[in-house]
Amino acid sequence: MTDIVDSTRLWATHEAEMAVDLEAHDRLLREAIARAGGEVAKHTGDGAIAVFAEPRAAAGAAAAIQRQVASAPWRVPAGLRLRAAVHSGAVYRRDEDVFGTAVNRLARLVELCPPGAVLVSAAKPDPEYRSGEIF
Repeated sequence: MTDIVDSTRLWATHEAEMAVDLEAHDRLLREAIARAGGEVAKHTGDGAIAVFAEPRAAAGAAAAIQRQVASAPWRVPAGLRLRAAVHSGAVYRRDEDVFGTAVNRLARLVELCPPGAVLVSAAKPDPEYRSGEIF
């Protein structure tokens, strides 16, 4: 899941630039996700939710997206910044939307993510994992 940082303010202060940048942003996400073997399951207005068969592919795609966003020539002053989160779990599709606990957890994780970073939840516990820990 991705989310553009301060998108509401950017839309209010730079509407024409955001219209162009959001189109480029969506294309960048679609291409990076497809290259990693995933697919965009839903656009969230200023971000996207993608599904992958493997968590490692999702994390790799999120990192690639962050690198591309950081170096892209955006029209809004100071450019776009994203938050990205990866969580492993089942999703359910209905009417071109996705639902389930994994989606709910992703929404919470992306809120905690610092701009420009990728927050990855533990896909499965290991001996060093402590319940509730996010790495």
